[in-house]
Amino acid sequence: MKLHYICLPFFMALVFLFHLQADVLIPANDKRINYYGRFDLTDSLKPRFNWSGATIEASFPGPVIGMKLEHQDAYYDIEIDGKFDTVISTGNQKDFIFKKNLSPQIHTVRIRLRSENHYSAATFHGLYIANGMVLNNPPDKPLRKIEFIGDSHTAGYGVESPDRNCSNPSGMLNKTTNTNKSFAGLITQRFHAQSIIVAWSGAGMVRNYGASAKRSPDPFPTQYDKILGAVSDKKWDYSSWKPDLVVVNLGTNDYSTTPNPDDSMYIGDYHRFIDRIYSNYPGVSILCVSSGNGNTLDRNIKKIVSDEVTVRNHPNVFYAAYPNGMEYTGCDWHPSISDNVKLANVLTDTIMKKMAWDTIPPTGVSVISHYQKVFSKINGRVEKKTFKIIVNSFESASEKILLLNVRGEVLDSRIPGGNGMCSFDLNDFCSGIYFAGNNKTGWISTVFRN
Repeated sequence: MKLHYICLPFFMALVFLFHLQADVLIPANDKRINYYGRFDLTDSLKPRFNWSGATIEASFPGPVIGMKLEHQDAYYDIEIDGKFDTVISTGNQKDFIFKKNLSPQIHTVRIRLRSENHYSAATFHGLYIANGMVLNNPPDKPLRKIEFIGDSHTAGYGVESPDRNCSNPSGMLNKTTNTNKSFAGLITQRFHAQSIIVAWSGAGMVRNYGASAKRSPDPFPTQYDKILGAVSDKKWDYSSWKPDLVVVNLGTNDYSTTPNPDDSMYIGDYHRFIDRIYSNYPGVSILCVSSGNGNTLDRNIKKIVSDEVTVRNHPNVFYAAYPNGMEYTGCDWHPSISDNVKLANVLTDTIMKKMAWDTIPPTGVSVISHYQKVFSKINGRVEKKTFKIIVNSFESASEKILLLNVRGEVLDSRIPGGNGMCSFDLNDFCSGIYFAGNNKTGWISTVFRN
């Protein structure tokens, strides 16, 4: 028995030593770690962040992957090799091992903050990988960049709640909030984009939810510049990251309870906020999202967008509205997962038309590489929303010409006339990349903007 008592501490020490030898901490300032979102990098060994949707990404050799992170009562989605793997609840823990049995090949991990707490900041110390290993070069960062500005709808407030009541058990709201399943997270994924999501539940453009006056002292615009929400007044450096598109979804809290702000207050503050966005990002496109249904909020946002385009000479400001059929079965009558999918569908279509984007990775590699590269037998051009095709080879002139989208789906077909010509009407098509041809003529592509 005495021998057992003497050996146990020694055995535990060996276990602890083996653990230290098994995994090595790659520090947070390793250049092979990608960061997406608002990170305070003042101390590069301890980056801090707290806006929902912030993402850490790296490529590593198996079998081990984990992280060292301090964040009180937060939830993270862990994605490995492009697929959701697990949810991590931080609590008071600092060291997390996600996997210990991966294959020795190179893998990619993404750590996405899904919960929302503006009064607590995370501190990231680095990634655990197998001892003796180093990180691989990181994935190329997506070319497209989108900034989302909004309230609880953008944050994914209680989106995973099984019903509208998430007060019990305690902590259910925190657990079921998931920015990655909000329309903002879904659109980021669909367009293979980088995104910064700056969302504050309960915040309005002028008046926050439940405020007793028409104007709140701290509406969303007062929080917009902050790197760490309510934790610090330190300001974000807008020159460090410029989006192609800013999506603004603010107004639900202004009008969901009374007293509502005067129309002039909401419209005036919204215009001033757009001016701030343009000051930060000259020439950026701005999508203003409305609740729809022709209510006061919807009428005001339509007027704002119209005035921006026609009076204030901002042609890149455009409008979209929530679709019909939203059920709001998430926590506290918020959009559910299915609601967010519906909204993302509408906004995706709008963005495709206005930005001429398609839902494929814009890697710079021609999509036509998937098809036969023979261009000598076919030519074409778009004139007034008509894709005009000329087949130059007599033996191919009677072959059916197909119109494809970037996913290879056949949208239409034509048999050229005696002159080898045919055309496709693109008037009802979304902006994007289209191909015409067949395996005998080869393929020709066009970028169409509707």
